[in-house]
Amino acid sequence: MERETLAGEVGRISARVIRNQPERDKLIFDLYFSHDLSPSQIAECKGIGLSKRGVEQVLGRLTSRVRRAAAGPDVAGY
Repeated sequence: MERETLAGEVGRISARVIRNQPERDKLIFDLYFSHDLSPSQIAECKGIGLSKRGVEQVLGRLTSRVRRAAAGPDVAGY
C-alpha cells in the first residue's frame, strides 16, 4: 500500500514538472518511464530527432527537475 502511495505521488510530481516542457520532451519521458523503452529505442522513433545521447540528456534534465521538486524547497542543495 505504501509503495502504491509513493508511486502515485511520484507520478503526480512528475506530471506537474513536465507539464510545461516541449511536447517532444514529454513524449520521451513517457516512453521511457511509462512504456519502458530504452534511450536507443526512443531515439529511433519517428519524430524524436535526437541521438541516443540526446535522449539521455533530455531524460537527465527532466529527472533532475523531478528529483528537485520531490525534495521540496527546504532541502539543502536543491
